[in-house]
Amino acid sequence: MRQVFFAIIALLASVGAHAANEQVIAVWNGVAPGSENWAYTEENNISERDKTLNFRNIVTPTITVYRAIKPNGTGMLVIPGGGFVNLGYGWEGERVAQWLNGLGVTAFVLKYRLAKTGDDDAHDPVKQNARINAVIPMAVADAKQALHVVKTRATEWGLTSGRIGVIGFSAGGYLTWNTGLQSDPAGRPDFVVPVYAGAPQPFTVPSGAPPAFLVLADDDRYGTDGSLRIYKAWHDAHVPVEMHIYAKGNHAFALGKSGIPTDSWPERLKEWMAMMGFLPADAGPTASRAR
Repeated sequence: MRQVFFAIIALLASVGAHAANEQVIAVWNGVAPGSENWAYTEENNISERDKTLNFRNIVTPTITVYRAIKPNGTGMLVIPGGGFVNLGYGWEGERVAQWLNGLGVTAFVLKYRLAKTGDDDAHDPVKQNARINAVIPMAVADAKQALHVVKTRATEWGLTSGRIGVIGFSAGGYLTWNTGLQSDPAGRPDFVVPVYAGAPQPFTVPSGAPPAFLVLADDDRYGTDGSLRIYKAWHDAHVPVEMHIYAKGNHAFALGKSGIPTDSWPERLKEWMAMMGFLPADAGPTASRAR
């Protein structure tokens, strides 16, 4: 009973902090296209694994703005993962945004539409897989539209042209790739950071594709094929790309500290961003990370 009480207190505190933290903006004007008839209610909970905020049954896509204390003009759309049925908002969204804020980067955490869970059909693998397959194009559309919102309102947030990127994790990494594969250069990010990400298949590297920084672990049980295919395609197209494959780390290591080399990947990202001109040379120190 005591554990349940403290879990409830933690949930209320996290939800309150999320709601009060920063500006929350609807991704679409009005109801998101394709889900006009969705009648279920968004839910949230605290993950037992990492004690951070999760969302399920997202119907209305939003972005939450996390402003740096000393912004340097760089902006990043942050896309958490969760297999299109869950959104690891705290673990792969809020904590990442706070780390980016420590570098002077203004972050925008995306909540995108998810497949419905919690009913009888969710326990039927065939029906639930059909739901997931149906929601993926909607989530892709949410990511592209969210980037469009950030880019069209860049002046409002003091963002510098040519320094607006997207970082995503797992399913969010899949969405990140899709923003970078758009045929219209005006709709693409200036750089992409897919972390232990899936990748669309097939795909064509667009002319002027954005530079990419990839991170994954060799022992990832969800496989590495997607990132390897993207790396080769980017390399063969002579688009700047850097890839880090760690021997251990499995899946969903995010910014967690486990005492293994994956702990250091954010430092490598910071170095790459500075080298590529997406961070100023005097970018602030990396914020501390905790699990």
